[in-house]
Amino acid sequence: MIDNSYLLGLFGTSTTTTSSTTSAATTATKKTQPTAPWSSTETASKPSDLVRSALAGRRLINESAVDLDLAGASADYTRLFALYKGLETLSALADRAGERGLSAIELAQTQKRFASGLEEVGDWLSTTKFEGVDLVQGVSSTKVKTTAGIEKSSTTFVSQPVHMGAISEPVAAFEGDVRFTMTVGSRAIQIDLADMGDTPRTFGAVVQHINAKLGDAGVSTRVSYEQIPGEAKTVKSGDKTITLPAGPDQWAFEIQGAVGETVSFSADAVSDAVYVTQGVGTKGVDQLLKFQADGGSAPAAAARVGDAFAVDGQVGQTALPEGVGTVRASATAADGSLWVVADLTAGDANQPIKGKSDVALMKFDSAGNLVSTRLLGAASEASGFAIAVGDDGRVAVAGSVTGALEPGKSGADQTVADSFVTVFDATGAEMWTQRRGAKAEDEATAVSFGPDGQVYVAGRARSAMPGATALGGWDGYVQAFSEHQTTPIAPVQGLGARWRSSGAWAMISSRP
Repeated sequence: MIDNSYLLGLFGTSTTTTSSTTSAATTATKKTQPTAPWSSTETASKPSDLVRSALAGRRLINESAVDLDLAGASADYTRLFALYKGLETLSALADRAGERGLSAIELAQTQKRFASGLEEVGDWLSTTKFEGVDLVQGVSSTKVKTTAGIEKSSTTFVSQPVHMGAISEPVAAFEGDVRFTMTVGSRAIQIDLADMGDTPRTFGAVVQHINAKLGDAGVSTRVSYEQIPGEAKTVKSGDKTITLPAGPDQWAFEIQGAVGETVSFSADAVSDAVYVTQGVGTKGVDQLLKFQADGGSAPAAAARVGDAFAVDGQVGQTALPEGVGTVRASATAADGSLWVVADLTAGDANQPIKGKSDVALMKFDSAGNLVSTRLLGAASEASGFAIAVGDDGRVAVAGSVTGALEPGKSGADQTVADSFVTVFDATGAEMWTQRRGAKAEDEATAVSFGPDGQVYVAGRARSAMPGATALGGWDGYVQAFSEHQTTPIAPVQGLGARWRSSGAWAMISSRP
């Protein structure tokens, strides 16, 4: 874009400035500036004349063609007016090149002249000196930058409650062999509460000990504690609402991260855990519970204090999303995360379910936080019966689906359930889905990853699956799927691939 606004601004005017008239009785003011070529009193050059002159080879900037109407005016006016005329010609060339109906030859000539004209203006600016004006060639833009340095805000993280009661009391969760590594930036800082000696392990004392270690390591991140006041609770018994008194205060860690420092925690020794789901009330499955199986380095006494219906050994309690009807299966990954497959009867605004029910794949981190939720996308009804996590982080879910898995496609009978398997990557993004059905109903009930990278699915069917013969009643089957194989190792009739993948399979039928 050719922009003359700077030159116009030097004279406090614009291309829309209108002329004014004065009466004969008005005394004319003394002229202090020569008349600019963009003034309304001047006859504007026709764009066609400017283009014709440029294509004829005449220079765009010609100082000798500028005639100032004020004696003794600065030579800067001559240069500025000549520059304005040159930019005006460039603008006319650009407009001409954009007109419709231009022949290819004329378009090429116009573009070539514009390029040479632009180079001419650049050379002229680099060699021309002004007395009271500084001109810079470049792209017109506006930028405002403060000279005051503003520090980025630090990040604060509050943990789950660790202690319930008075802040001056020793904390049960800090008893015994408590050791962990706190990594701040690139520095791994070992925290061992045994270094506190005989000092009572109150919340304040432990916080002071951790901060001393952080200070010795030369990092800015610090740890403090946050009070969670006890609140009164109400329960309903029949038609009566009973208000219970407020319980004791709870206390949690507060991590005060510094600018540029990432913080993570890891246990020096890991231990097995058991996950259990439970329902509270009549709404379905509400909570995911975590139990420490063998003690390990995490005390099972009160890692999640104040949870409703907590029992000995429980170290975690997480509320499941709304709409979870049944949790079918779960599997853990190498990073300690937990993958759960469940039947979902209601989604949220971001992921509404399409039919009566759908399959939800939920990922929880080792602290019990819900990381992600993915839906299969069934148009009618689906259930996930099995889940597996591969060494590479892939997650496979298998089950049954009735109706379409994608718009306009379904099994041979929209009212009969078919088997399906869906593979997700380590982040929960869907990689591919395979659907395979018998004439009667069938379902996949087990899934696993093989050492060859294939996905193995087992299930049962009431009639013959493609490639096998029915033996009566419910028959078991085994299938193997490979996303890397380009040609099936056997015919794949009736297999509907939702994503781009192959359908290599093998089958074994047997009586139940």
